[in-house]
Amino acid sequence: MATPYLIIDGYNLMHAAGLARPTYAQGDLERCRHRLLRLLVNFLTNEECDRAKVVFDAWEAPQGLPNRMKFDGLQVRFADPGHDADSLIEELILAHSAPRQIIVVSGDRRLQKAAHRRRAKYIGSIAFLDEIVQRPPRRDRENDVAESHPKFEGGLTSGELEHWMELFGDVEKFAEKEQDKLAKREIHDQQSASEAQAKAVPKSNDEDEEQVDEDEWADLYQELGLLGDELASEMMKDETLDRLQAEIDRMIDEEGGGLS
Repeated sequence: MATPYLIIDGYNLMHAAGLARPTYAQGDLERCRHRLLRLLVNFLTNEECDRAKVVFDAWEAPQGLPNRMKFDGLQVRFADPGHDADSLIEELILAHSAPRQIIVVSGDRRLQKAAHRRRAKYIGSIAFLDEIVQRPPRRDRENDVAESHPKFEGGLTSGELEHWMELFGDVEKFAEKEQDKLAKREIHDQQSASEAQAKAVPKSNDEDEEQVDEDEWADLYQELGLLGDELASEMMKDETLDRLQAEIDRMIDEEGGGLS
C-alpha cells in the first residue's frame, strides 16, 4: 500500500488541536501556524510529509513569501488573495491524478463531500489527531534501531499500514454500495413523483438532489464513524489530549514562552 496523499485543512486542524485563538495580536497567528506545522512534522513520517499539503487561507499569510513553501519537508499552500482554503482544497482534489490515494483531513462537510465525489478518502481533524498523536514523536523514532520498525514498500510501518487499512480499507466498496442505494431511491422517487406533486408544492430538481445527498451523507457518517467537529470535539481521547498538550507545552518552552 502506497503512502497516501494528505491534503490538510490547516485552520480546521489548528482549531481541533487547540492552537487557534479567538483573537490574535500581531504575529500570533503566524506563531500558531508554525506550531501546527511543527506538530505535524513531529508525528508524521518523512514519507507522509513528502506527500502532504497543508492549506491555509490567505489571511495574514507571511509577507514577502510565495503562496507555496516547504516546512521541514512538509508542503504548505496559501490560498490566493480573495479566495479561501476550501476552494483551493477542492481544486487540489479535482486536479489530482490519483484521487483514490488522497486522504483529506478536515471536519468540514463541504470538503468531505468534495473528497467523496472523487472517491477520495477523508478523516475528521479530531480523528486524525487521535491517530497521529498516539505515535512516537520523530525525535524518539530517530533514536530507534531501524530493524525494530519493519517497513512496507511505500514507507509505512506495519502498524501504520494496519491502522490506515482498518480506517479506510472498505471505503470504496461502501461507496459503491451507497451509490446503488441512491440509484434505487431515485427510481422510487421518480415513480412517486406525480403523487407528491399533487400533495405538496413542487420542488426544483436541485432541491430533490440536495435531499438525497443529505440522506446519503447521514448513512456515510454512521457507517464510517466519522462525526462533524461539533460532535467529535467532545470525543477526543483523554490520552490524546494529554499527549497533545504535553507536545504543545514542549514547543512553547522551546520558544521561550510568549503566546500560550
